[in-house]
Amino acid sequence: MFIIMDDEEVIRKTISDMLESLGYTVECKENGREVVDFFTAEIEDKRNVSGMIFDLTIQGGMGGKAAVGEIRKLNTEIPVLWPVVMRMIRNEKSFRLWFYCKHLQTI
Repeated sequence: MFIIMDDEEVIRKTISDMLESLGYTVECKENGREVVDFFTAEIEDKRNVSGMIFDLTIQGGMGGKAAVGEIRKLNTEIPVLWPVVMRMIRNEKSFRLWFYCKHLQTI
């Protein structure tokens, strides 16, 4: 399972669709507090989380940086990624969201 946290629905949906097409189960959250609460419950129930993709800043809520700080108190091994470059590309058939991710080494 992957956890995706972003305050923009289009970002959550696009990344979720990409991961699901690769066979992953995905849980989407709008802010860091939701992720920390969900992750804590998953760990307590001994469920596997393969990775997390976070927006580092959230307007009016806990962003990825603060959420990772709390999550790292529970688990230091699960990969955390964040999109560092995003752009919408339009061609005649569809809009596509392209993004690159970096591994969040330490927070």
